[in-house]
Amino acid sequence: MKVVINECFGGFSVSLKALEYMGIDPKSDEALDFGYVSWDYDSDLEENEQEDIEEIAQNDSSFDEDYEDFWKKIDDEKIRIRTDPRLIKCVEEIGEESFGNFAELKIVEIPDDVEWGIDDYDGIETIHEKHRVWF
Repeated sequence: MKVVINECFGGFSVSLKALEYMGIDPKSDEALDFGYVSWDYDSDLEENEQEDIEEIAQNDSSFDEDYEDFWKKIDDEKIRIRTDPRLIKCVEEIGEESFGNFAELKIVEIPDDVEWGIDDYDGIETIHEKHRVWF
């Protein structure tokens, strides 16, 4: 299985050219899913996406799942985006032109039978096999 990650400080994002290549409207919610933020129009994104997600979880009255289930949904969405065939093809074919601001995208191949997740430190991402953690 091919997965796209960011391999530099900054964070995952794609360029306008990448969105056009994939046939995605840059003003759509789907463009935001791919980390695209245009400086040419107003965006509803908070500066810190993590805080924004946590605020939604705390303030949404319909949010009745436990914290772990909420983050599983976030991880599942990240996996869906990073394995999107359009994104894989885009990074393979246009390379550096697909990189968003402060991003260097890389395709990593992992075995199909492995449960995995994406971790990051200051935007540098790594893929890890899922396992249980206690602390």
